Amino acid sequence: MVIPNVLALYPEDVGGFVKDTQLEQWEKFCSLYPSASEQKFLERVGEQLNQADPLAANQTMRAFGTLGVLRHEQRDRGTRFFLCQFKLKHDPIPDTLARYGKNRLRVVPDVVYNAWATEAELTTTGVKAKSWRIDLVLFVNSIPNAALELKSEFKQAADRAIKQYKATRLPVDPVTMLA
Repeated sequence: MVIPNVLALYPEDVGGFVKDTQLEQWEKFCSLYPSASEQKFLERVGEQLNQADPLAANQTMRAFGTLGVLRHEQRDRGTRFFLCQFKLKHDPIPDTLARYGKNRLRVVPDVVYNAWATEAELTTTGVKAKSWRIDLVLFVNSIPNAALELKSEFKQAADRAIKQYKATRLPVDPVTMLA
């Protein structure tokens, strides 16, 4: 299955979670961006996901990357969104439990994750990018947070999956040099 857009987000999941749990903030965001507000929102989420700094010393920089987006709020011109609700371990608050129940979980098999492995890119650049695939990806509110390489003990060993991740899960396509 191919992720439906270059941002690798499912708009109905991230948008649905936000609208179901933070409608007042969503309406405020829509008033700030009246035309194409959903696309603008997806772009902001994508920007925040792509700005990872695991060594950041301050809390602002830790709000980027997959874990940062899941743990911290996303801010844009006075609006504030949480893109995931974690379950509280002690003294659960009813509103928090209700938001937690509205998380949208998705399991997607056979995900193509190289956005440049398209016929359009081949026509434009003349270079064929490799169509990398991941066996299974787990999403929370459209944010991919776990990838699994599945092996059968009868055909392939677990060390093959480890080797596959080390050798083929490169951050930059070695042929096209695109990230």
